[in-house]
Amino acid sequence: MSNEITTIEEQPQKPLQGHLPAPPPLIPYRKGDKWGFCTPEKKIVIALKYDEVLPFLERVTAVRIGERWGFIDQMGREVVPPKYDFVFVAYAWRNFKGLFAVWVGNKAGLIDQMGQEVVPP
Repeated sequence: MSNEITTIEEQPQKPLQGHLPAPPPLIPYRKGDKWGFCTPEKKIVIALKYDEVLPFLERVTAVRIGERWGFIDQMGREVVPPKYDFVFVAYAWRNFKGLFAVWVGNKAGLIDQMGQEVVPP
């Protein structure tokens, strides 16, 4: 047994089994009055069809069509249809980081990074 200390930086990095590398970050992109998402190289990967968007929070983001907010994944697939009146990222709430706060009328709820309602409104 060796008495040498190995730091984290010296340990070989292995990808986690069963996990794919993270996709490139998608950036909100606007043309005219419609929003979509592009790569850092400005290649549009999610069509410019939304009235408003929020930046991705890992796997999903909120998008507004008309007066309602829903959620899409990084492939542009609808995860939650537009049904919320208001959405924001709960960055400031210490115990709710990584969640979206959503409202329907005067009822609030929380959506996780997979688009699942953690607390229904």
